[in-house]
Order: sequence, then structure tokens, then C-alpha cells
Amino acid sequence: MQKRAFTTAAGLVLTLGLAGCMGSPPETEFGPCPSSPNCVSSKASDEEHIIGNLRLDDVSDWSCLLEQASKLPGEPRIVVQRDDYARIEYTSKTMRFVDDLELKREPDTVQIRSASRLGYRDFGVNRERVMALQAAHKQHCLDSQ
Repeated sequence: MQKRAFTTAAGLVLTLGLAGCMGSPPETEFGPCPSSPNCVSSKASDEEHIIGNLRLDDVSDWSCLLEQASKLPGEPRIVVQRDDYARIEYTSKTMRFVDDLELKREPDTVQIRSASRLGYRDFGVNRERVMALQAAHKQHCLDSQ
């Protein structure tokens, strides 16, 4: 009986701990990156956080970009989608960490921000995600027009 109680308590602690890996969504849309190296942004000015934006040709290009973003690894889920802004959550398979990818549409470009909700380092996951999106956008959205 004592072993069962310990197992149940350990399971509860683990479940609550993993649920905490989700963190909270960004408080503001397209805010600056924190000082930690777990964020990239096309609006950043420092070498550690900056990443290129995307060229946008027309309205269908925006739709294609969102489609490509929803195909990236990490269980993507579009949680905000407007004509000028989208936020997509990506959840890692093992630890269930959540990252947020933000896309902000401007007249002929799309600004990009991808950040981990928790932790200090992301081991390059957010940069890799944005680079994969840039490649998919170029291949499927721009070259196909």
C-alpha cells in the first residue's frame, strides 16, 4: 500500500511538473527577445537573436506561409490568425515544452519571432524552426508562383 501511495504521489508531481513546461503565451504581440539565448527575431539588433525576415509577394503568399508553418515539426497549433498577424504554438514531443512562433505581416515582408516559453537555452531549436520555415516558404510559396 505504501508503494502505491508513493507511486501515485510521484506520478502527480511528474504530471504537474510537465504541465508547468507549457509556460504562458507572450504577454504582448511581437515583443523584443529577452537576454536569454532562446529567442530569435527579425527585429532584433544583436547577433545572438537576429534572423532574417521573409519577402511577401501577395495575399496568397501569406496563406502559403501559414500552411508551411503548420507543417513544421513540434505539433504546431495556430492559436491566433489574422490578416496581419499569426501566433503558432509548437510543443516538443518528449518534455512537452512550448515555443511560440509569431509572424507579423507588413506591406512586402513578414517579420518573424520564435521563442521558448521556459528555460534559458533552447539548443538552437527556434533558429532551426525559422530557417526551416524560410526554406519552405522559398520553395513552396515563392518559387511556385
